[in-house]
Amino acid sequence: MLKSTQTTLKFSNKQKLENIDFFIHEYRNVVSFFVNELWNNDKLQCFLNKDLTSKVNTWLSARAIQCAGKQASGIVRGCKKKQSKRLFQFYE
Repeated sequence: MLKSTQTTLKFSNKQKLENIDFFIHEYRNVVSFFVNELWNNDKLQCFLNKDLTSKVNTWLSARAIQCAGKQASGIVRGCKKKQSKRLFQFYE
């Protein structure tokens, strides 16, 4: 069973492409904000709490903000886990 789909922007008009670029730029800013906020936390969760998600100043919907937070949390957790494995091999 396939649970993915492919879409193409090949036949999109110029305004739609600009809107998508605008959304991606804002989404990237929100993910960057969450990565900077989460980097110094010792205990990371997959989903972010309301206190952290309310700090970001954006026009994105709550669903997009939560998605960006979850993605940023995965990025930070993955980097920290990889670094701890490197340090374990270094000190072993």
